[in-house]
Amino acid sequence: RLTHTIVASNVGETLCRNLGLGQESIDLVKAIVYAHDIGHPALCHRGERAINTRMSALGLHWNHDAAGLSVVNDWSRRDAHFNGLNLTLDVLEGLAKRYWHFVDHKPVNIFEHNKSELPDSILEIDKKYDLHLGKNNHIEGQIACLSDWVGYISTDVEDGLLVGEFSVDEILERFPLSAGALAKVKFQQEAPGLGTEERKAAVAHVLCMEIRNFLINDVVTQTEKNLREAQAQGLLNKAEDVRDLGKLMVGFSPEVLKNVKRIDAIGIVRIYEVENTLPASAEQNFQTLFSKRMPYEDFMEEAFDACVSGEMKMRGDWNDRYQAIKASGLPDEEAKKKIAQLVCEYMTCEATDRDVVDFIKANRPQIHAHYAQEPRLLLPG
Repeated sequence: RLTHTIVASNVGETLCRNLGLGQESIDLVKAIVYAHDIGHPALCHRGERAINTRMSALGLHWNHDAAGLSVVNDWSRRDAHFNGLNLTLDVLEGLAKRYWHFVDHKPVNIFEHNKSELPDSILEIDKKYDLHLGKNNHIEGQIACLSDWVGYISTDVEDGLLVGEFSVDEILERFPLSAGALAKVKFQQEAPGLGTEERKAAVAHVLCMEIRNFLINDVVTQTEKNLREAQAQGLLNKAEDVRDLGKLMVGFSPEVLKNVKRIDAIGIVRIYEVENTLPASAEQNFQTLFSKRMPYEDFMEEAFDACVSGEMKMRGDWNDRYQAIKASGLPDEEAKKKIAQLVCEYMTCEATDRDVVDFIKANRPQIHAHYAQEPRLLLPG
């Protein structure tokens, strides 16, 4: 997460500078990027899916974006009398909306979410100050979102090449590069005095950086085009107008977007090991593909249930809070929800991959053994 956050932050600053935005915009983009994944639990997206399954069974909503808002606005403390980090409205709006907006009474999808997913404290801020939750994100929020996408797509290319799930030809087919970039790749492939693994790592790194630059240039070109068109139509006269436009201003060109989605889908299947065939079209069923079960979800499911039951003891203050709920005399259903919410907080703010893996290894050896026997499924932590 930290490595990805640093990469995405650098991409965000580069996009801002190339789009002619000033230091205040750069600072806002970087603040949003720094916090955008802070709500991830142990085991990252695998853990997120497992927790969401358990919370949905209780009629509760949970995802890492909403959890991140809880981290910065509720669970963090500036002092004993002040919850949260007192972030600006622009930062909170950017974090809350990313590349979606909140439309009540509609099915949740990749672009539309429901306000009930958000922490109560954020809803209170929205009610008092207006975070424009039903509208598009501001321009810096859109840049932060694309920085995340550019960051992990380019890194997935590097990882896929390193583990042999992508080929150089496959990447070059998706992202045609300049003669200079191809010369760099050829030089690495033929570098004398390097072993096979060193040469593979060098090629992967060069392609990762070239893909990242390629995507940044595409986003800048397409965003400038989108902004010019909106201005020509009289729809964009001040910065705030981007919230009311019919589409996001910051994005990839149509052809590059297709290839980005395709690489994204290939990475989900080949790198993250989702058991599903690759759809003929990356646009078709893309969200369905990403929601498929992933390895290690069962690790978090078991650890979550064990925390709820008390088998896996939470450390320090967390256990004190757990015992207080158990002794509160609340009705069973209400106590279950409070304990589940406490476990979500613990898994987000305290527990590490290693905590979960060690618990499974010691207490669910049959599950651990299944992954230990699969050489391509490296145990996390």
